Amino acid sequence: KVRTGKAIFSSPKRQFIPFSTAKIPALNGVLDEIKTSWDMWKDLEPEFGDEIEDYFSYPEGAIGLSYINTGCLGFLADDCNSFVGIDTRPATAGAVGQIINFGRYEQGKYVLAPSLDAFLL
Repeated sequence: KVRTGKAIFSSPKRQFIPFSTAKIPALNGVLDEIKTSWDMWKDLEPEFGDEIEDYFSYPEGAIGLSYINTGCLGFLADDCNSFVGIDTRPATAGAVGQIINFGRYEQGKYVLAPSLDAFLL
């Protein structure tokens, strides 16, 4: 079940206010781009998904080292298919929801934040 909404930050509590992405055209465009990117990686996974080569993770063991991991959902991107995104399939020392870098030219994969909340704050 996917929960849509907005976290309102006030002191000292956070309040969750539901909303529909259909009412926010800019967000729909972002979600479409995330899905388009994910579909591209999904199509390439059978051919390149097992490639490991010279990849590394920091912290060690936190991020899967395969070239393609469709468990990563990029929400920031550059023009070279490098992304910052949410990791939904971390390696054994990682945590679901950690924010990582990944993509075409990303041999070093880093945990940038333990969660989306931490990344945004």
